[in-house]
Amino acid sequence: MANGILRHVNISCIACAMPKNKMSKEDFMEYYGPKLVNRFEKITGIKQCYWVHEKQTASDLCYVASQKILEQENLSGKDIDVLIFLTQTPDYKTPSTAFILQQRLGMDRESVVFDINMGCTAVVHGIYVMAGLLQNMGSGRGLVLIGDAIPKREITEDHTNSMMFSDAGSAILMECGDGEVPYLLKSDGSGFQAIMNPRGERFPVSADHVDWRTFQYYMDGQKVFNFSVESVPEAISEFCTLFSRKLEEYDAFVFHQANQFILRHIAEESGISQEKLPLSIQRYANTNGASILVTLVDELSKGKKKGTQKVMICGFGVGLSWGIMELSVKEIEILPMIFTDEYFKQGTDIQYLK
Repeated sequence: MANGILRHVNISCIACAMPKNKMSKEDFMEYYGPKLVNRFEKITGIKQCYWVHEKQTASDLCYVASQKILEQENLSGKDIDVLIFLTQTPDYKTPSTAFILQQRLGMDRESVVFDINMGCTAVVHGIYVMAGLLQNMGSGRGLVLIGDAIPKREITEDHTNSMMFSDAGSAILMECGDGEVPYLLKSDGSGFQAIMNPRGERFPVSADHVDWRTFQYYMDGQKVFNFSVESVPEAISEFCTLFSRKLEEYDAFVFHQANQFILRHIAEESGISQEKLPLSIQRYANTNGASILVTLVDELSKGKKKGTQKVMICGFGVGLSWGIMELSVKEIEILPMIFTDEYFKQGTDIQYLK
């Protein structure tokens, strides 16, 4: 059973970075017209989104978030023993982007670094994996980096795909300690086609055969909606039963920001007060795997709320996968949102391509 309590680990600090380039609803109205854009906003809640520039990637955003954490905690890359990067948009097909981040952050050769291909549940899976690694080591610190970005985004005929998503990067500092994190993880591979981008070895691209559909992200909207409003409330109920929790105990329910319509249905089905359901999707759109952390930063960063905040976080989506964790935010330093244009200039300096 993928449930239990992660012990002897602390979540110390969280930071998120967004690109500076903001796309407003007015930008989309020029292409789609006000009627379609306003209808989209009413359903999803999205008013604007942020896109990286053509040379900026998810790892650039995660690097900036990591640097801010290291600076805040008076650490250097050499103080980090493990780095995992959860993304669906790596810098390269190979090697793992984690190696580039290891080098940029100045981590030691003895550190453990790798990528995980994970989307909407990246936060809960990242914390789960990092906790296991730190528990095995018995001491040390780790960075869980989560981000997705698509350079050279354009407004296309697919208005949903164009307006729905933002690029974002995030970082979580975890350490061995006396903390506990209850968790529940689930997955259902029979739904693998519900959200996907089929480009890969099964659909290779060559000069003689280019099927542009394989470059596109696809989502079966009805299937994803049904999965979300059925599976997530069931998991919330199961989580509360497993750990003898009541919904009233929680100060906030921070969920993956799929869209406003789905989130409100989940809250209604689960018996969660809308007042305890923070939404960041209006300001930052759907930021994929980073969206839970983006919402935490938007809602709970320095000075916004005082005292202990008992928070249930929940990711759900691509896989299909879903998962829940409980966090005590009092022990977590949550840094203000960062906006950056920074990128890794050496990332395009590939010798054998010259």
